[in-house]
Amino acid sequence: MFDYLSGSALAASTSDFIYQIPVFGEINFTKLIFATATFLLLTGFFWLLRKVILVYLRALAKKTAIIIDDILVQAVERIRTWVYVVVALYASLQFFNLPSIIDKINVGVFFFVLVWQIIEIATVLLNYAIAKFLAKSTDEDGVVDPNAATASDMLSLIARINNIHGLPAV
Repeated sequence: MFDYLSGSALAASTSDFIYQIPVFGEINFTKLIFATATFLLLTGFFWLLRKVILVYLRALAKKTAIIIDDILVQAVERIRTWVYVVVALYASLQFFNLPSIIDKINVGVFFFVLVWQIIEIATVLLNYAIAKFLAKSTDEDGVVDPNAATASDMLSLIARINNIHGLPAV
């Protein structure tokens, strides 16, 4: 995904600072500096997203009558802080030629976290859809249908249980 980083023109245009360190062997400090900078920049960007941009979007969404923007803000808020750290770490490790097994573990953890968050966001959207379409079901007299409200509550409970236990959606 971030393979372009390791062979980028920026990394190629800088001279390598390779030093021999006892026990660790040769260390390329140029790659280490770029990897650290990538990690810090991404972590800073994600912090900025959560603390500044999300606060602004939340305030903006409250001013509108449209509910979907509130749902989207809620979905972005559900992204955990550790997910941002894993994404930044994954991107920064792309500078190095890692052993095959470590690279596979790195990719596996990255995609596991990505799928986990997609499920979290899907749960928010599913709860919105349940509330919007099932709970608002009314009879001809304008009263909320109790069967639809019960079905809405049950589907919402199933979505939360699946989300808590990490079970596949039915």
